Amino acid sequence: MDVTVAEAEGAGERTVPDIRRAVILYYMAVALQSGGCLLALARTLRLFDAVPLILALGYLVDLLFVGVVLRNRLPLRPARSVLLAGAVVLLALSLGFLNFQFTRSLVTESLLYGLFLLKIVIFSHLFGDRDHRALFVRFLGVYAVVAVLFAVIGVGALMALSSTVPGIYFNLTPQLLFPFIWSMATGGQPMAMFILVVALMAGKRMIILGLLLALALGFRRWMLHPRGLASLGMLVALAALGSGLLVEFSPGAKKSVATSVTLSQALVGGTDESTGWADPPVGPVGALLRRIDRHRYYDARSAVAGMTPLEMVVGRGFGYRYEWMHVDIGVTFAVPHFTPAGLFMKFGAVGTVAWVFLFGGALYAGWRHKSEPLVFACLVFLTCLIVQSLFAYVLFANPLTAIAIGYLFARERESAVT
Repeated sequence: MDVTVAEAEGAGERTVPDIRRAVILYYMAVALQSGGCLLALARTLRLFDAVPLILALGYLVDLLFVGVVLRNRLPLRPARSVLLAGAVVLLALSLGFLNFQFTRSLVTESLLYGLFLLKIVIFSHLFGDRDHRALFVRFLGVYAVVAVLFAVIGVGALMALSSTVPGIYFNLTPQLLFPFIWSMATGGQPMAMFILVVALMAGKRMIILGLLLALALGFRRWMLHPRGLASLGMLVALAALGSGLLVEFSPGAKKSVATSVTLSQALVGGTDESTGWADPPVGPVGALLRRIDRHRYYDARSAVAGMTPLEMVVGRGFGYRYEWMHVDIGVTFAVPHFTPAGLFMKFGAVGTVAWVFLFGGALYAGWRHKSEPLVFACLVFLTCLIVQSLFAYVLFANPLTAIAIGYLFARERESAVT
């Protein structure tokens, strides 16, 4: 079943004040950034001086958008789960000031989580207006095209530079996930398969896992028809051809391609002697995680190492940075790749439960209304993003996350009223 503008509009009344221009400008800014693909492209091209600027522009865009909306004095009504998450954000900010004073990490983390919650509240209100729902549908079409364009350029740069820059890879962030889902939901199965081929060529297992999970969750609804099955056949052919071309013409990218199968390799062997890390895992779960990915496992262990009982309850707050255990690489980190460990480090057990409550509420709202095409697309996106967050700290960095949660909350609020 395809998503259309008419279906997104619904039959709701136009109750939201007209801030259409601000929303359009915000959508344009998000599309131009491709929700992170531009940042990944800058890193692939080794334009590291541009990375802080791109990040700062993202925060500036969010601040301007939130400021314009609040200036219109909309009657915003945060969900209880959002209020609870807001409380733990304020607690983390207070702990950061007490422990680490005023640092750049404290500022950026406060903006990241604070703006994330504000955007959920804003969009859950805006999507009560059928015009804003239709505008969201049109934006997703533009976003998909721009994100795919950046991804193709990034993979091309990977192929061109891999033979001269050792270890280079295209750090494809999960911003291809919604374009992939949206292409399938709107009848663009060939485009969806093309996106999957691009992800396979980039070789990032987190991206590949999310796309394959989305394909599995939406297979019955989006692929079980002649067009979808034909596109799936095209995928198999293009995947074989694309992988062959990448290895043939870009030998230095073999390491990047190999990351797509690292998970299966890790499950059948590997020891810590090769890394010099002798820290034993904690219980069978720790042993399994270490076998799946030793680097991610030790990254997560390093993040939560040495936490006091109080910190286990309320977290270490914003601004805390850690070093890897046993290995001195001269770099400190703000969050680990394994998102549950990152949430526990910053917000403790109390804060982690609050975030689970928020994301769980969004998933529940999506499940209740999964028969609606756009709701189902947002539900699949959020589910796959949560799975991807086990490999990278991506839940809050993707600008579409807050928008999708806002849409699901708006739909649940609308059903409660009616």
